[in-house]
Amino acid sequence: PSLAQATGANQPIVLPWSGTNYLWLPAVASNTATTPTKTVTGNFTLTIDLALNDYTPAADVTLCSKLSSNDGFDVLWLTTDKIRLRIGDGVSVTNVDVVAASSFSDGTQHTATIVWEDGTGATFKYDGATSGSQVAAAKTLTNAAVSMTVGSATSVGKIYDLTVTNSSSTTYYKLNPASSAETSTNAATWTSSNGEVWTLNNTGATPAQIVG
Repeated sequence: PSLAQATGANQPIVLPWSGTNYLWLPAVASNTATTPTKTVTGNFTLTIDLALNDYTPAADVTLCSKLSSNDGFDVLWLTTDKIRLRIGDGVSVTNVDVVAASSFSDGTQHTATIVWEDGTGATFKYDGATSGSQVAAAKTLTNAAVSMTVGSATSVGKIYDLTVTNSSSTTYYKLNPASSAETSTNAATWTSSNGEVWTLNNTGATPAQIVG
């Protein structure tokens, strides 16, 4: 498929497709996918299936966020090729970083998992393999009553899936572009396999879009 563009171009930008739809993010502000807030507290597991253009980016990449002031959480991919979980406890926000870099090759598809044990810390996995020991963080997650946002002004690449579940395997969020038709329409919506409604927000010459 070709990348839909809001302005004319001499040559189309061709994006690879292996048969699975994905969310394309252009690293431009206001290009995201969002879904309404749910209460997330206690233990949770976040898994993201992604292919970043650059795993050692020039600036830290915000992959997803449900953070407001000192409440909630978000996930970043750092310039050092590491994952960071930020946890808000209502008083402050604490950085919880994986110890080892991923060593992923730029543009390749991989899965990163964060298992948060409330009040104790986080365990990180690359492609299903645990990376190092649990990183201690004696913080109690407080809910942020804001939408879950995937993508940011620094996010560039493909998101194939993002899932957040609790310790009882109840799914809070499930961003799976496979549930959507291909679209580059601003404010287009689709319903995930978990039932929540996601909205595509985009702007600019090469806007965020579902590629399929």
